[in-house]
Amino acid sequence: MACAFAVMTVIAYAIVAKFTEPTATATT
Repeated sequence: MACAFAVMTVIAYAIVAKFTEPTATATT
């Protein structure tokens, strides 16, 4: 459960960062 939640959180963060700031992909 916790692992799945963590994975979804990371994916969601990556998507948001990609939409908000394209340069954020370099830091991830």
